[in-house]
Amino acid sequence: MNIFPFCYTVNAGTIVDGGTADPVSVQISSKQDFVLTALRAVGNTGITLNIADANGTNFTSKPVQTALLKGSNGNGLVLLQPVLIPKSTNLIFTFYNNSGTGDVADEQLQLWGYEQ
Repeated sequence: MNIFPFCYTVNAGTIVDGGTADPVSVQISSKQDFVLTALRAVGNTGITLNIADANGTNFTSKPVQTALLKGSNGNGLVLLQPVLIPKSTNLIFTFYNNSGTGDVADEQLQLWGYEQ
C-alpha cells in the first residue's frame, strides 16, 4: 500500500485585535479516514486557536498559542502518536487575536497526515 502525504489547510481570514475570527469548518473526506501526524501554523505571536468537532468536543482544554504549533524553525509540531480522524468528520477551528498589536490577516493552520 502506498501512503501519500495529505494536507488540510485552514485560513483564519482577518482577525481583529482583541477579537475572534469567524469559526472555520473543515470537512474530512467522505471517502477515507484521515491520520493526523503533524500540525503547522504561521504562528503569529498572541494568536490562539481552539479545535473542536461538530459535537462540541474540544481537542484541547483551552485555546493554544499558534506560535507553539509553528515550531522553532517553522517546521510545525510532529505528533508523538498519530490521531485517526474518521471520514466525514467536521472540524471547527476558532482563532483568537490577543496580540494587542493590531489586526492579523495571515494566520494559517495546516493539518498534515495521510488518508487511509
